[in-house]
Order: sequence, then structure tokens, then C-alpha cells
Amino acid sequence: MNNIRVAGYLIFAAVAVALLLSCSPTPREAQALDDLGNAGVLINYTLVDRCGSLSLQNGPGTTVGGPDHIFLVYSIDSIQNEGSRAENFTFSAEPLFVPTDLTNRVFSEGSKLPHSTLTVPAHSTLTDPGWIVMRYNTSDPGTAINTAPGTTVSLRYEQRRGEQPVLIFPSARRRPVQNLQVCNPSTLPAGTRFR
Repeated sequence: MNNIRVAGYLIFAAVAVALLLSCSPTPREAQALDDLGNAGVLINYTLVDRCGSLSLQNGPGTTVGGPDHIFLVYSIDSIQNEGSRAENFTFSAEPLFVPTDLTNRVFSEGSKLPHSTLTVPAHSTLTDPGWIVMRYNTSDPGTAINTAPGTTVSLRYEQRRGEQPVLIFPSARRRPVQNLQVCNPSTLPAGTRFR
């Protein structure tokens, strides 16, 4: 029975591929594919820590997690801006979010300062430019902290009008995620923190 089911799926997939190949893309779809291939930006990231509470400095100043959220720490592993029609790209953590809730945004200690930015020149790649802390809303912080170490929580990028196409993917160089009750300077990544 399983062999019949698998054969049915394979036939369906072959027919779907044949239909897709026989259809030419609309001019708008063709332009989008061309833009993505020749002018797109690719961001790679890794989830490194899940934190119940957060201390961004040694000594006093712990930001306590609450009954409705945890913190997720991500390293930004690379930003590639190498397309043939690439333009300078200004990276900011502001458009990043964690799916399921658009309020799952970069954590900035309640400050009203503008988000930090980094310019990625056209036809270049920046490696290990920094890291971010995201607030992650959840009704059960205890369970969210103790998720299996190999499980990742994806980042998404909210495309801004008129901006080069941006794709964001988990990095291939993953390491196990640390599940920590308190994240502090000794457990957080080194380098620049984007706010």
C-alpha cells in the first residue's frame, strides 16, 4: 500500500513539474526572478541561545523575562550582496521578526533610539557582522526555554518598499542551541549587537 502511495506522489510531482516547465512566467514573475538572482541580498543566521531572562552587562541591570515571553539570541553569520546589479544595502535589525507574531521584534531595552545599521557595499559579503536579541512571545516560557537543542526558531525579514529583494536563511554551520535560564555577557556572542 505504501509503495502505491509513493508511486502516486511521484507521478503527481512529475506532472506538476512538467506543467510548471511548460508555463512561461508572467513578465512580473520574470522580473522578480531576475531581481532576486541579480540584485538580491542573502542573510544567513544561527539561533545560538534561548534565554528566560537577559543581562546585557555585568552586575546590576538584569532585564527579567516575563510570564509571556523569552529572549532568542541569533548570530548574523553573513550578509551577501553580490548580485550583478547589486546596490549598497543598509542592514538593520528593525525589519527582522520571529514568525507567528509580528510583535516578536528585536529587543532594545525600551529605548527610543534608532536601530543600529550597517552598510553592506555592492558586490561584497560581510562575514560575522554581529548578533541580535529577539523578544519571543509565548504563553508557556518554561516549555519554550526547554525545547530540544536542535530545534531552531526561524527569523523572517519584512521587505521594505523599494528595497532590494532580501532572502534570509538559517546558516549551514549550525551548532546546538543553548537553553539558559539567564543569558549574560559570558554566554552571549562577542562582537557588535544590533538593536
